[in-house]
Formats: sequence, C-alpha cells, structure tokens
Amino acid sequence: MLFLCAAQVSADDENDTGPASFLGGPNSIPAQLDSLEGEDDASFLKRLDSEHGLTLAADYATTFQAASDVLSGDKHGASGVLRLYGTWTIIGQGTRDRGSFVAKLEHRHAYGDTAPADLAANVGYLGVNAIGFTDVGAFVAPLYWEQYFSDGQVGLVAGRIDPLDFVDVLGVGSQWTSFQNGATLANLALPLPDVGCGAGAGRTLNDQWIIGATAHDLNGSQTSMDCFGEGLELYKQAFVGWSPSRSLRFNQAIIMTLWHADSRDSGQASGKGVALSANWMFDDQWMPFVRVGVSDGEAAVMKSQLSTGLTYRFGKHRSELGTAVSIQDPSDNSLEQQTTIEAYFRWQISPQLALTPSLQVLRNPALNPERSTVVLGGLRFRYTP
Repeated sequence: MLFLCAAQVSADDENDTGPASFLGGPNSIPAQLDSLEGEDDASFLKRLDSEHGLTLAADYATTFQAASDVLSGDKHGASGVLRLYGTWTIIGQGTRDRGSFVAKLEHRHAYGDTAPADLAANVGYLGVNAIGFTDVGAFVAPLYWEQYFSDGQVGLVAGRIDPLDFVDVLGVGSQWTSFQNGATLANLALPLPDVGCGAGAGRTLNDQWIIGATAHDLNGSQTSMDCFGEGLELYKQAFVGWSPSRSLRFNQAIIMTLWHADSRDSGQASGKGVALSANWMFDDQWMPFVRVGVSDGEAAVMKSQLSTGLTYRFGKHRSELGTAVSIQDPSDNSLEQQTTIEAYFRWQISPQLALTPSLQVLRNPALNPERSTVVLGGLRFRYTP
C-alpha cells in the first residue's frame, strides 16, 4: 500500500478554522473538493457531509487539439473525461486527527480514432501535450486512506496514489483548469511514475515549514491494480516546503525535492536528481512561477528542465489567462534540446462552466528532425454540476 506525506500547519494560524489537510497539490482530490464553491447548507450533499462525513463531486471535461504538422497519423484528436470523486471521513470527523478514504472513479474516452495525448507521438514531441486526455477507459485511482496525528501536524496516506498529485507540486492549477502540457504542469527532470504503491510520511515543523519523504512503485499503472508487480523497483523522494501559511499553500510557496530511482529489470538505468519550484501570488491576481530540475542518469525523460510562466485571474467568476515557456534537455544525449511555449484563456462562464481555448508552440521537437516548429491549437470544455 502507498503512504505519501501529509501534514497540516499548527492551529496557531488564525485562518485555520477546520481540519483541511496540507496534502498534495491543486490536482489532488481533497484540494479540488476544497476549491468547489459552497452548496446551500440545506442541500443533500451538505447533509451527507455534515451527518456522515461524505463529500462528493463530479465533473466532465473535453478537449480538442489540432496540429499544424505531423510525422505520421492524425493531425487532430478529441476526448472526454468523466470523473466522480470524494472523501469519506469515518474517524475524527470535524477534528484535526481524522481518518478518511479518498477515491476517484474516472472514464477517459476518445472521440474517434485519436485522443489528444496521442498527438505528441504523431508530431515527434518528447513529452505529453495533453495530460489526462487519453483513451484508456475506466479505472479507479487514486484510492487511499489518509490519517492525521498530533493535532494534524503529522500525517500519512495509504493506497493507490498518483504521484503527480504530491511530487514537486506547484500552485498553477491542473490539466482540467489551466495548462495542459506536461512540461508546464510537471517537471520532466523527475521520473514521475504512474499511479502505484509505495510508502511515506510528513510533518510540519511550524506554521510555514513542512518536510516529508516518500517511496513509490516505479512500474505503477492506472489500469492495473497490481502492487509492485514488476518487483520492488522504487522511486524515492524527500522534500522540504515553505509557505507563509496553510491558507496560502497554493498561492505563495517554495518546495525543493531530492529524488532517486532504482534501476529496473527491464533495462532502464537508475537515476537521481534535484528539483525546485516556486510561485507567488500578487494582489490576488498575478502569479509568476518558476520550476527547475536537474537529473543524473536515464530514469527521467529530461536531464534538465527550466520552466517559467505567469497566470492572471480576473472577473466575477475568476476567469484566468496563463502563459509559460519551458526548455528541456533530453536524457538521451542523441536528442537535441526542445522548447515548449503554452498559453490559455479560461473563460469561467459560471462557477460550474468553463471554456478554454489554448495554444502550444513546440520548438525543435526532439523526435522530429523534419520540423523546427509545430503548433497545437486546442479548445477545452469543463462542466462541474
């Protein structure tokens, strides 16, 4: 089973009025539930939460992307993702030392022959151009237990976890609401294995600092429930993070990660590295961010990556504009450096409905010797009941 770090700042923070966790990034299930606008206190979902500790949510997202040029295959792809997710607190409801199940049922399906995530291979791009928009069908992940101790200052989780929710997190949102390219939303100078099993723990040192360490199955899979099916081949990390307070953990934060990945029986060599990420919100609107990573070995796709960007929020329903640039140097020395430029505008029509046009410019895609530039245009739709 997987234990991943989870901790919570001290109750001394004047904004800490409830047992919300200091766990994971903005794409983790507890964080997404916290971000939803409140229901009427008399609603059925509110009663489930207050009476039974059960918090539920759902959303549906679609993406269409088209490429200016391909090496082979389709120039365009489209898919949809239906997600049902929630938490069930059965120990210590309403307290800091609580225990909860966290789960998500997801169905990813292509419209036609090609999903947007497949376009990376078609255009010769080393990376992921549309995180999550695949055609893998139904699966359950994450699925884990989270437990807090010592008045919420120490925490553990156990189960099937997506490491992207917890490793080198940055407060720029998720593939459902902001950027879509893996070079912006993640650090490709880390291995970033798929959903799988492992172990870890974390705690707060004071109101601002958190430390933690994890270990994770290098061979995990969304669609397989196997735990260490290929043997005990691990991705390990230790991190330290700082934020002015728990309430600002996504808006103003710095996190440093040290990692090591074992060699695999499949022949992939071991690796190690360091990553640093930071973002800072100004005037509740502007948020610049930077992410840098360096790796040694072949465990990560990139031996170095530097990403920086800016988001801007505005309007009644907090529409958002974002732009970013990322320079990646592949671990395979035979491949050239590539650059990814990404921009989006999320028109938040209502709290439940968003429409997001986007643009990706892929400069010198590492696996495409024929083109110096490939452009991907996209349109995304998201509905949250």
